Amino acid sequence: TTVCVGDNIVLTAAENNATNYTWKKGGQIIGSTKVLTINNVTVSNAGNDYTLEVNNGGCNAVSGNFTINVVPAPDLTFSGSA
Repeated sequence: TTVCVGDNIVLTAAENNATNYTWKKGGQIIGSTKVLTINNVTVSNAGNDYTLEVNNGGCNAVSGNFTINVVPAPDLTFSGSA
């Protein structure tokens, strides 16, 4: 997933019957619902260490790592004379 600085990210787990959802970045829990929303994304949200763990009736499944790329906004400056 690639987004621009300031955008919002909305990720939705495909599993509909899970009792628990755990979104992590670098092992740190960042969400615990079926839908993970990150508002006003910054460059610090970029990483290749995101995972999702779901639990359904005592059975767990963990995704492989996935990547979120964050592209900085272009530096819009003008030069010249009038």
